[in-house]
Amino acid sequence: MMIQASTFELGSVINRYLEGTCRDRILFDLILADVDQFESPVTMLDIGCGRGFDSDERLQKELVHSVTNYIGVEPDESVKTLPYLKDVRRCFFEEVNLAPNSVHLAFAIMVLEHLEHPQPFWDKLYEILVPGGVFWAMTVDSRHWFCRASLWSERLRVKNMYLDWLMGERGTQRYENYPVYYRCNTPEAVQSFATSFSSVECLNLKRVGQCDPIFPKAIQPLSRLIERCSLQRNKPGTLFLIRVKK
Repeated sequence: MMIQASTFELGSVINRYLEGTCRDRILFDLILADVDQFESPVTMLDIGCGRGFDSDERLQKELVHSVTNYIGVEPDESVKTLPYLKDVRRCFFEEVNLAPNSVHLAFAIMVLEHLEHPQPFWDKLYEILVPGGVFWAMTVDSRHWFCRASLWSERLRVKNMYLDWLMGERGTQRYENYPVYYRCNTPEAVQSFATSFSSVECLNLKRVGQCDPIFPKAIQPLSRLIERCSLQRNKPGTLFLIRVKK
């Protein structure tokens, strides 16, 4: 199995992102386009369902209404799920009790970077998807310098202190910041874990301003200068989209 040239790149995804479309809207549209290929009833699985669709409650609610069965997985008991989610499994995805060949479309937003042992995740995914089922992921591209900085800040035990200072209290004013490993965050790594799937498509998204949220305003002009230089040299951006099909 080879990584394929991305078919969803041809749908102007890169241009939409460069023009300023939010990442959540792009992924939402891609997922909805895939929902249409399945006949009803359709089961969708949201891996890491807490706090909405990339923190957007409205988009998550629209997805719930787009399918017959919507199942959420949220292992963090401190994260409250929203009332319109009627079927939430409080466990890690690898442990979820779902029948083989029962899910038509699954997705995970900012989850893959937290997998210390990715293979069980991909094996479970293959098990629960129907033949022809699709999995979408949006994560961080570990080829970008941000990932090295993130790993080193964790090793030096300064990451949480920095984020508290910049964004506020963990879990209320900012995201939870679980440990990161970046072990399936390049096209080559995804290919090595997803060998059972019939197709694997990967797409990197980049634009100036991607790293603004992790820097104070005074530092952002320097960050944007670095990003412009990276774009000119055709270096990968921070955002990584993955679509695999069983």
